[in-house]
Amino acid sequence: MKGFKNDHMEICIYNHIIIKINEVLHKYRKTDSKCIVLVAFLIKPRIVKIGYALRKKGYKVILFLEENNKKGLYNSKVRFFDRVSLFKSKEEVYCKCLMLNPLVYHLFTEASVNEWAEYIVDRKQKIGKIVYDQYDVYKGICRIHNRNWEKREKKCFENADGICCRSFQTQYLKHYMGYRFKGKRILFLDYCWDKYHFVNDKKDNENLQIVYGGRILSPNSKDTLSLVEWETVCYIAKKFKKHKAYFMIIPTKSATEYPEFLKLKRDNQYLKIEEPMNFDELIRYESKMDYGIDCFEFQCKMDEYEIMFKGIADYRADAKYYATNKFFDYLDAGIPIIYGRKGELFGRYLSHFGVAAACAVEDMPYMLDELKRKRGEYTENVKRARKALAIENQIGRLIDFYKSL
Repeated sequence: MKGFKNDHMEICIYNHIIIKINEVLHKYRKTDSKCIVLVAFLIKPRIVKIGYALRKKGYKVILFLEENNKKGLYNSKVRFFDRVSLFKSKEEVYCKCLMLNPLVYHLFTEASVNEWAEYIVDRKQKIGKIVYDQYDVYKGICRIHNRNWEKREKKCFENADGICCRSFQTQYLKHYMGYRFKGKRILFLDYCWDKYHFVNDKKDNENLQIVYGGRILSPNSKDTLSLVEWETVCYIAKKFKKHKAYFMIIPTKSATEYPEFLKLKRDNQYLKIEEPMNFDELIRYESKMDYGIDCFEFQCKMDEYEIMFKGIADYRADAKYYATNKFFDYLDAGIPIIYGRKGELFGRYLSHFGVAAACAVEDMPYMLDELKRKRGEYTENVKRARKALAIENQIGRLIDFYKSL
């Protein structure tokens, strides 16, 4: 045990020396204004799209990824970066960052806020400009309580040179949680690929088909949200059966993990639960649908949900400020969106492009005929909006943001 402590101390001293040497050398490295360094916990579509679009604009893109999550790094994703390097610790990734001097370091974390992100932000004076990008915010909205996450989130959001927002949630942190951002902010959504161009030749008399592709919780989950989702799915399945409209669910886990859902569909030919699909398969499948949804709660029960989640999360705030990547999946598939959360900013934003219909879950059965009648009009709007919302046509805003820091 004594020998172990000595070895650990020697490693710490060695790492400290290496870091100090690299910090000194970094001062003499010339800034490469055509290089962007991305540092990530997980590989998500957002990161891949940004890497792809930056390279199309002539930038060299280097990705540092946590080694524990290398399974998500397929060859199809590697090609969107000039170089990919794995790291195990905060000291290691910091040293890797010091070996370069890019225009910016763009950090991507989850709501758990990785320790390495705080470590790098703390040292921004020695390393260069830092852009912080948190997939979902933690404070007040996350259903898991962890003081370390809260401390790290506040440190990163308040001290980064720039904040790249994939949703409207930082407004909540500013106005209700008292966060004070020292850096600039940009709203930069997940956007579309604009590389899928399917032809939807549905006939007017064909049954309506509505799809949900994404994470669902088992009704037996300890997460309170599972109760909300399950009640909603049962309602949709029952009402759609009556109106002969199809409801398709494509979960991120095998359907066998949801026996309650499988039981629900046995006596309902209008409810279908598919197996998980890779991205191209998912988009192709969704392209055959009429609409995609993400509203798994009743708008009329928002007050009830707020009480259910009291002490767990601010449910109403989450409903208002969140954003979801699946909406851009639907647009990639060429289908419009149904949104229904009360006061939902993301759905309202997309409705300005004519690609999103506001429809609360409880109203859906009574709007199916209207949705069926308007699906052709919405689909034409998607074709136009998909180009405006393509990552290639939005990346210039992010590059200008980088340069302004």
